[in-house]
Amino acid sequence: MILVPAVMGMGAYNRAITGSVWKPPYVLHEEQYQESPQFTFLPLRPKITYSSPWLQYYYEVDEMRLYLSQRTPKNLLIATAPKLLEWWQFYCSILLTVPLVVPTVLRPGRLRYVQILVLAGFIICATTYESEVGRPTACD
Repeated sequence: MILVPAVMGMGAYNRAITGSVWKPPYVLHEEQYQESPQFTFLPLRPKITYSSPWLQYYYEVDEMRLYLSQRTPKNLLIATAPKLLEWWQFYCSILLTVPLVVPTVLRPGRLRYVQILVLAGFIICATTYESEVGRPTACD
């Protein structure tokens, strides 16, 4: 019952802006201005005539440079690596990194116990550091 008015409102908004209930405004914007597609594996769109030299420069130079720079596997990897690292830090952090990585790096024998102690010490230091950073000091 709550979603029905929301969907109807969005449909009315879409129809007022784009002329179609099913076409959101950002799709119309993409069709009018953007030659480079949103995904790097898609082909370029046909050339567009812009009404302003500033718009033409932005879309033909700045946006196209980003699109073309990620078309090679090397540059795609360079652009994707920081995103994956940020994703890992946000979703996994230290709580899931240790259980996922530790079994692959532990060596058999007595050295395993030393490694477990070192990792436990690392976890204790990391959690202590995180809790110390969040505390207000006397200067605050």
